[in-house]
Amino acid sequence: MFDSEKFNPVGRFDGLASSYDRNRPIYPDSFFDWLRRNSLTPETMMIADIGCGTGILTRQLVDRNYSVIAIDPNIEMLELARQKSKSASNITAPFDVLRSSPVLKDTSKKIGKNPSSSNLLENDQSPISTRASNQGGAVYWLNQSAESTCLPSNSIDIVISAQAFHWFNPERALQEFSRILKANGLLILLWNSADESDPFTAQFWKILKDFAVEQEVVKDPHHFAGKYLLESSLFPNAQKIAFENWQKMDLDSLIGRAFSASFAPKDESLKQKMIEQFKEIYTRFQIKDQISLKYSTDVYFSRKIGSSVDSNKN
Repeated sequence: MFDSEKFNPVGRFDGLASSYDRNRPIYPDSFFDWLRRNSLTPETMMIADIGCGTGILTRQLVDRNYSVIAIDPNIEMLELARQKSKSASNITAPFDVLRSSPVLKDTSKKIGKNPSSSNLLENDQSPISTRASNQGGAVYWLNQSAESTCLPSNSIDIVISAQAFHWFNPERALQEFSRILKANGLLILLWNSADESDPFTAQFWKILKDFAVEQEVVKDPHHFAGKYLLESSLFPNAQKIAFENWQKMDLDSLIGRAFSASFAPKDESLKQKMIEQFKEIYTRFQIKDQISLKYSTDVYFSRKIGSSVDSNKN
């Protein structure tokens, strides 16, 4: 895998928040069914969604009644995530909700009584949480990094990082995840990875990789970063499973999906050449002005201690 720290892992997403949120795939129901089988009831749990980006996974978790602390170092991405959550019939709640939460009752000792010290996003000068009205879990927005979340030790039931771990320092991030997880807490790293067994998906990714401005970043599939968990002494018995996932789109969405990648070209002449190639394959493969990209939702997981998660549990 590439050394993420050489490629500006935070600033490279500046200006991409709207495109990213609009054009990236969601995660399949089969993943959430698996999560439910391997965890307590959502209402009793706190999840840390680390590297949450624009909140794609966060919103899916909250819709399923999980309470989530959504953490990202890029303030533009995090602010859009908060706005999207608020627009879905959410209401604001005071900072004390987070500080006095039963599963985070010692948070004030860790991040201080001054809300600004926690770098939570602010709304009318007050850090906020949002909760969907009448249904869904609570969500709290925190502008921190994976390597230093500022969360209390032994406070989180599940740490999830979706489409993000390859941008972290793997050793420092795993140490931080181990610190904040409760005993027997669950760590999940997941990616919507291109499944190039599908001919259209294979051609889409060939074009995107051919035009990538940072060839080192696209040399290996990003989910290969899951090897750090599989080899970690902090999380013994780590495993990998996968779920099928599809993303339907029209031509505009297909082009938008390509340019939501941080390694896509910015030069106008290269952009136009890449668009022409996407138009050509779209014309050949589309059915009724629709096309689908195929993904494998690759999930790497382990408990904080030696107990294993049964990938076939039902």
